[in-house]
Amino acid sequence: MELMKYLGFGLIILSSLSGLALYVDTFIEKIDNITALSWLFVLSLIGGVLLYCLGDSSLQGIVFGSYILLILGCLSAATIFLAEINLFAVEYKTTLWVFFLICTPIGVAGIYHEKLMMLMIG
Repeated sequence: MELMKYLGFGLIILSSLSGLALYVDTFIEKIDNITALSWLFVLSLIGGVLLYCLGDSSLQGIVFGSYILLILGCLSAATIFLAEINLFAVEYKTTLWVFFLICTPIGVAGIYHEKLMMLMIG
């Protein structure tokens, strides 16, 4: 069970690094195969959360993945805002909008899901 927990945590770290690479790609646009990186982000996040939850028998993996999604969403929102007030130029905003509109609500829901479970258990 410990091995599944460590593999899940490793996949969550891989997911955060691939998400960071997707975020940085909006500035430099040097990544050739962006589709593969997007799939790596999604699948490693899902797989990491599942493996961590199965190995630890708790919901802590959901919280780790939710924090990654929330951080990427908030970072993207700040970047969109700063780009709109012309503080710096961002050429490709689609990835930022996807992170903001999809990752932020899922991250918030995952974090509050754990808080609600703690309140219900008591």
